[in-house]
Amino acid sequence: MHINHFLSLIGLLLDIIGAFFLAKSFIFKKIEAIKKEGSTMFNANPHFIKSMIFQRIEAKCGFVYLFLGFSGQCLGVVFQGSINRISIKCYGAFFLLPLIFAISWSWIHKKSKQTFVKLMKKNFIEILNDEPKYFNRLNEQQILSHGDTFFLLKKQKNENIDDFRERLIEFIKK
Repeated sequence: MHINHFLSLIGLLLDIIGAFFLAKSFIFKKIEAIKKEGSTMFNANPHFIKSMIFQRIEAKCGFVYLFLGFSGQCLGVVFQGSINRISIKCYGAFFLLPLIFAISWSWIHKKSKQTFVKLMKKNFIEILNDEPKYFNRLNEQQILSHGDTFFLLKKQKNENIDDFRERLIEFIKK
């Protein structure tokens, strides 16, 4: 295989990965997720915010893959005929693409959760500054929902609701 063919092939594969990241949020979105994003809860919509953060990070990642893919194709044109055979190292790079994809996917999930929780903490700090007893007036189900939906926190098995409430407030404040 000539180097220009290899670079073009790598470029095309990166383009496919980039296109996947750009389209995934719309193609694979479940009806249940669309319903959640279309409704409000406690005068906010955390599902919509979470989805938009995730889509924004996916779009950035997709753009990077498309950019690298098109760059690889351009290099394939530039190196046309310059090198006759490709080395085993280049084949190794080809097989690293799935690993790169998996790492990117993991990074997107981690980054979107961190961004979402950071944004929710900032919003709830303002709420707690305005109304320090905000969480005291919520019932158990609302406390559990706030923890799970806004901060991705779950009540521990042997934890009572008052301890969970305190842990939630401490989590928001730190």
